[in-house]
Amino acid sequence: MIYEFDTELIKLEGRMHWTVFYVPISVEEAFGTNGRVYVKTMIDGYQFEGILMPSKKGHYMVFNREFQNICHKKIGDIIHVKLEKNDEIKTLRIPDIMIKKMKNNSLLLQAFNALPHQIKQEEIHKIMSVKTEETRIKRLDALINKLLN
Repeated sequence: MIYEFDTELIKLEGRMHWTVFYVPISVEEAFGTNGRVYVKTMIDGYQFEGILMPSKKGHYMVFNREFQNICHKKIGDIIHVKLEKNDEIKTLRIPDIMIKKMKNNSLLLQAFNALPHQIKQEEIHKIMSVKTEETRIKRLDALINKLLN
């Protein structure tokens, strides 16, 4: 089933400084869970995949910078959303440089694994898309600090 609604982009409260939108439907009634739900979306005519994340205020989806740039939308703007459950299995390859830095710290691994798939994917891309090893290490260290603080 496809759900359709208009909603406002807002800044998520907390330490991650994400732009998100809340879903004005009961995720438990729609998808049978109060947990995370992988979804396919059409936002202002553009297709994206994401994860509905549970919170005390309801379920939200991260609207990352890439989505913002494609849709030309920012915090405070209203977006038109169509979404449906995505049952396709997601896999993510974590680069060796990240495994080596994280493998001996269970709290760090737990914090990284708790991130939504989409955010993990973005963080990996941010680290691995640079040309120099030095910049990769700086970005990885910045992620580690963010996860541990």
